[in-house]
Amino acid sequence: MYSSASNHNIGRLTITTAVNATDELIEEATNLSITLNAVYCPRSGHSLNSLVQETQFDKVLVVQRDQYTLYGADGMEYQFHPNMAIVRATNYTKTGRDYYLEAAELKPGDTVIDCTLGFGCEAVLAAMVVGVDGQVIGLESVPELAIVTRRGMGRYNMLQKHLREAMRRVVVLNADYREYLRKSRTRSADIVYFDPFFKETLEGAGHTVGCLAAFGNRASLDIRSVIEARRVARRAVIIKHPKWHPLPQEIRPDVKEEVAGRRSTITFAVIPPYGL
Repeated sequence: MYSSASNHNIGRLTITTAVNATDELIEEATNLSITLNAVYCPRSGHSLNSLVQETQFDKVLVVQRDQYTLYGADGMEYQFHPNMAIVRATNYTKTGRDYYLEAAELKPGDTVIDCTLGFGCEAVLAAMVVGVDGQVIGLESVPELAIVTRRGMGRYNMLQKHLREAMRRVVVLNADYREYLRKSRTRSADIVYFDPFFKETLEGAGHTVGCLAAFGNRASLDIRSVIEARRVARRAVIIKHPKWHPLPQEIRPDVKEEVAGRRSTITFAVIPPYGL
């Protein structure tokens, strides 16, 4: 499971717009096709299914006014949604408890590097705690997924103002954490966080994780990058993993503690930086 090889869902990508798009949206889609080195296909009244069949592309990025949507030739769809961030933030506000936040021990003004952004749930929670004086950097290695997530975080309209503002503060970068961490300065972030794809899908997570797995980078945890993360982190490296699937033997002895609920299926491993 924990290989160092990258596993991008590359495929062939085309860019189109919603039906009856404005000239502004068409220009936006055209510019995106240049940015992503993809082909722009005018919608011309076609359904997405017919567009995929006619063009034989693997993925279609649809440019809409308030959001972008990724469609796969297999019918899979990805559109940004804050997922469990709303529920977890609400629970944290009421109870002061969230196992990720407990493991990270975040404070206002902290800097967090979220190496595997995904839906951005933990990134939003972190941004909520570190506040306007802190910084949360979310890394997404797949270019079109980074664009969809960045657009969503910038425009998704949560009713909770404090959570909406926290989401807007997350800096979404199209970057592979292997390269990003290697180039990062020593002790440049308080927390470095990993939430790699699990070998087994957690019970009840199939629907939410499935669309992300269809378009995202399914590479498992890179051990060398954990070593780099311990150099970059000032306080801790946090790794999320299933309780029943221990971390690789190479890093297991370095785990300081595991933070999880008694009935939780996942746990957050806390690894101190080098020198601590």
